[in-house]
Amino acid sequence: MYVAEAVEDSIDVILVTGAGRGIGAAIARSAGRSGWSVAVNYRRSRAEAHQVVRDVLDGGDKACAVSADVASEDDVLRMFATIDRELGPISALINNAQAISTACCASTFSGLGYARAKLFGGCQRREGAAVASS
Repeated sequence: MYVAEAVEDSIDVILVTGAGRGIGAAIARSAGRSGWSVAVNYRRSRAEAHQVVRDVLDGGDKACAVSADVASEDDVLRMFATIDRELGPISALINNAQAISTACCASTFSGLGYARAKLFGGCQRREGAAVASS
């Protein structure tokens, strides 16, 4: 996965929104194969998201599934707290959730605006990455 390989090796926890199905699931699996600990976000595709997590775990990597509506700030805050507890601080974000326009950057969403602060200013790491997927 070129996105995962393009980011520093020291960055190891990635959040993929909309990762229960389709391209999000493929990105999450690929990130896991590339050595990332993967947070699989879903809104409605619970069974599918948990299968993605099992696939990543079967490859020997860490993963967790987190239900959250990325358009809701409260859900996003809860999701980040869960991921911090389960995997550690998030250092990369693949924004694949359909509810969000991919023409925008993470800082413009009420919910994912927190992601930008967490990745680029509020986390313990010096660097982070955010990618919008369509």
